[in-house]
Amino acid sequence: MPVVTIHQRRFREILGREISIDEMVEYLPWLGLDIEEIGEDFVKIEYNPNRPDFGTPVGIARYYKGIRGEETGLIKYGVKKGRYRVYVDPSVAEVRPYIVAAVVKNLDLDEEKLDEIIEFQEDLHNGIGRKRRKVAIGLHNLDAVKFPVTYKTVNSRFSFIPLEFEEEVTIKEILEYHPKGREYGHILSGKDKYPIIIDKEGTVLSFPPIINGIYTALNPRVRDIFIDITGTDLETISKTLDILVTTLADYGGELYSVEMIYGEKTFETPRLEYREISIGHKEIIDLLGLKLPPEEVIKALEASRFTAFYDREKKSITAVVPPYRVDILHSVDLIEEVAIGYGFWRIQPKMPSLYTVGTASLKEKIRDKIIDLMVGFGFQEAINPVLTNPEEQYVKMGIEPDNYVEVKAPKSMLYRILRTWIIPSLLTNLYRSKSAEYPQYLFEIGPVVKVEGNKIIEKEKMGAVIIGSETGYSEIKSIFDSMMKILEINNYKISETNHSSFIPGRVGKIYIGKFEFGLIGEIHPKVLNNFQLTLPVTAFEIDFDYIFEVVRKRGKF
Repeated sequence: MPVVTIHQRRFREILGREISIDEMVEYLPWLGLDIEEIGEDFVKIEYNPNRPDFGTPVGIARYYKGIRGEETGLIKYGVKKGRYRVYVDPSVAEVRPYIVAAVVKNLDLDEEKLDEIIEFQEDLHNGIGRKRRKVAIGLHNLDAVKFPVTYKTVNSRFSFIPLEFEEEVTIKEILEYHPKGREYGHILSGKDKYPIIIDKEGTVLSFPPIINGIYTALNPRVRDIFIDITGTDLETISKTLDILVTTLADYGGELYSVEMIYGEKTFETPRLEYREISIGHKEIIDLLGLKLPPEEVIKALEASRFTAFYDREKKSITAVVPPYRVDILHSVDLIEEVAIGYGFWRIQPKMPSLYTVGTASLKEKIRDKIIDLMVGFGFQEAINPVLTNPEEQYVKMGIEPDNYVEVKAPKSMLYRILRTWIIPSLLTNLYRSKSAEYPQYLFEIGPVVKVEGNKIIEKEKMGAVIIGSETGYSEIKSIFDSMMKILEINNYKISETNHSSFIPGRVGKIYIGKFEFGLIGEIHPKVLNNFQLTLPVTAFEIDFDYIFEVVRKRGKF
């Protein structure tokens, strides 16, 4: 997790009052910060990446003042109308499609403050930005930029002088030889065009997400900054810009808008949207266990730097969320802010009125028993996501799609349906572990989801696979028989069947009475070829929920 060093002198300067190391150590953890190191004149803290506004001493002080009652309520950030334009060329759509921008003026920087801002920029890159893949930030000396600015693509022969270099080099050379090119070049892998931000006179501001140009570099004497943020999602880069410019405003900067021109579509950034979230007063009391009247709840939210008001008719409290609090997504998040603003140190711990001893359910005991058995047989447990894709579940397995649940708006085409059986996931595991020694034994107990009639049914199933030059039907059946014998389930039978994923004559359905609860056999060579597996694979898959019911009804375990 990201770390910030807060020097006593610097924090005193921001707060405008004396503060001791002891006070910092006592109260900083109540903000949700972890103390990493305590020095004579500094405290090093670690913060959760879901609170990127904690990335500077200024951002921490903003919250600290509220919790200590020194400055409460919402901060309203104003944005002045700027005469700045950024034109977005359509060619970037296939490379890195989105950009937003802002201008911040009249900053009073020095070496220390500039270092804080640069470190904050890198924390945003690594957190929200997913190491620049999703978000990349450029900070530039505004005086060196001639507007309008253009965001477009160029070929690999395009050249400019990047930071840390003294001579012009091509895009291709930057990706091969520049430290940042070697570190982040993989983000643009496979592209034949590359994103560039240039000004009216052709000066290169940035080659995102790799490196800035040298002519707009920052130094402690810079007072006015131009910010560009590029990425793969407009909402994410817009929120990142909000976090950054509000922080710079707290450094004393004045915010100016930039007009973003995407063909016929234009809009201004930063947006600095203030959201409202409402929550029932009773819900707050029930979740916290504190009988706080509405005015106390409002006071606590103001301490957490929100504005709040009470609706007597609806008996609800509405909070206005500042634009830098991108972590506030649900009413529960606000309830946590009530507790923080009220002061965790004021809450007296109580023993629960009911005393119970927790124990594993029968289903968990049976699961643990089977896991122990399979590990004893030499298997390794796999844990796979329930989200997958039709190619893995059906096409590679040589079967027709069957009543699956599809994700409405998947983030990735690899995870767009819910799996209906487990063996395909285990075959994917075998493909990914091709470099490991053979034979390999894998199993998994996990959820599958299917549409049955008008209902979506979730079940737990168990799958197991063996890959190796010597494996065959007799080996996988002996494993299955041993497991069932130890579970004392002896009234099952296996009937030969046909299944496109298995070799004909070497696959069977597993029954208890008339109920079909499993499948066992040798995987078909065509399926192995689809998963790029070169050795034989045997497998079985059974309904774990049904096994549990059989054991439960027996009345002993």
